[in-house]
Amino acid sequence: MAKFKPEEMEKMNATRQWPGTMPNFSTFIMETKEKSVENNNKLFPISRMIYTDSSGYKGAIGAAAVAFVNGTKTVELRYQLGLDTRHMVFKGELVAIILGLHLSCNVIGIREHINLNIDNQVTIKTMSNNCLQSAQYLIDEIK
Repeated sequence: MAKFKPEEMEKMNATRQWPGTMPNFSTFIMETKEKSVENNNKLFPISRMIYTDSSGYKGAIGAAAVAFVNGTKTVELRYQLGLDTRHMVFKGELVAIILGLHLSCNVIGIREHINLNIDNQVTIKTMSNNCLQSAQYLIDEIK
């Protein structure tokens, strides 16, 4: 007899894009942490920067996004997904990106380029992957 309950499993729909479709955004991962910090320090005082992150704390998963314009904090959003028995930090990272995109469109204003600073390489690489994967509905929302 199976030790899991099918009704509690995540249901996944097919992706909304054909495999091989190029996303309408680009991703970039710096070679080293030091180069990333150097690049951030160069752009921070003169750019529109949005930082996103997620974490698990005291049995819950949370997500946050903070927007800076020319080095000044303008606004932040936070969201608690719920218990870590039902959610993963990965899902929180995706929700944080959605919060960051919301800040970009509704607070900072629509721009040709949005600089989202994400500290999770798996999440960044996921954005370029059209294969069916965990939390696909959030990935589709981002795209």
